[in-house]
Amino acid sequence: MKLMVGALAESLGAIANVCVVVVAVWLMYAIFAINIFAGKFFYCDIGTYVYHTKYECNRNGGSWVRYVQSFDNIFLAMQSLFDVAVIEGWPDVMNSAIDAVDVDKGP
Repeated sequence: MKLMVGALAESLGAIANVCVVVVAVWLMYAIFAINIFAGKFFYCDIGTYVYHTKYECNRNGGSWVRYVQSFDNIFLAMQSLFDVAVIEGWPDVMNSAIDAVDVDKGP
């Protein structure tokens, strides 16, 4: 056990280097995704596929709501990329990206 703990303690520097590289790569992809998808992951809460613009949604008493995973800022983009990387929420991100049309326009 002492040998395993010692080996783990010695490898912490290498593990930190890998984490820095992974975060740097995710940061590049997050910035790229922000440029493509910023402001496009929204929908109307009363009729997702009925009211296609923010104006129509608000006029009919709905709210223009952002999906949980989105790329509107760097924090949300990194979180969405993490969801895709751990293969937990990737279908939600994929469906939102497929539905992305334009800013203030929903699916």
